[in-house]
Amino acid sequence: MNWLFLVLLAFCILGVIRGACKGLVRMAVSMVFLVLVFVLASVINPYVSSFIRDNTELYRTFTESCSDMIEDRMEEAGDALTLNAQVQIIDELPLPKTVKDGLLKNNTAMSYKKLSADKFADYVAAYVGNLLLCAVAFLLSFVLALILMQIFLHVTDLLTALPVISQINFAGGALLGFVWAMVFIGLFFILASLLSGTGFGQMVQAAVQESASVRWFYDHNMLWLLIEVFLGL
Repeated sequence: MNWLFLVLLAFCILGVIRGACKGLVRMAVSMVFLVLVFVLASVINPYVSSFIRDNTELYRTFTESCSDMIEDRMEEAGDALTLNAQVQIIDELPLPKTVKDGLLKNNTAMSYKKLSADKFADYVAAYVGNLLLCAVAFLLSFVLALILMQIFLHVTDLLTALPVISQINFAGGALLGFVWAMVFIGLFFILASLLSGTGFGQMVQAAVQESASVRWFYDHNMLWLLIEVFLGL
């Protein structure tokens, strides 16, 4: 148990309290719109991603940084870059297990061609670069969609003000509040991965490694699977 575990636990508890206070009706509406937020984010994500790729240096920065990291690890691996050496290099990357599994699964000639990669380092750099670019676009799309959702949710305040609060409403709201908290914890882990090269990101990564519980949630962040769907691999 470390500081990150305590922070995430506190966030979950606050989510339960928030849900209990708002009640099942309000939280159910929130969860429905959270699903709609993900749908809307998935729709606008390709456009946001294309805009970022064409108008910023983020993609080039991601790929160059990743390529340098892979080249360093390749030098440590020696002359023979065997399949086992590639697996070890991927396993040492500061990424969730789901992303590492994707790198291993797509380490094929077809993926190399799709990503215009001539060698292993180029493949990893292009894969992770595209994934991180999609992650940035997804976070921006999510924030935009969330703002639209919050505007609409204010309209439901009149409905939630009705005398429908009950024990079921209280318990159901608490449960949905916990789910809501877990979604934002997943978003936090994505942000931590994007900032893994900064002091804050390294501090979070170290805390993740120290706690088996936190590491499990980090490795099984389902939002990365959603982002990999956006990537199309």
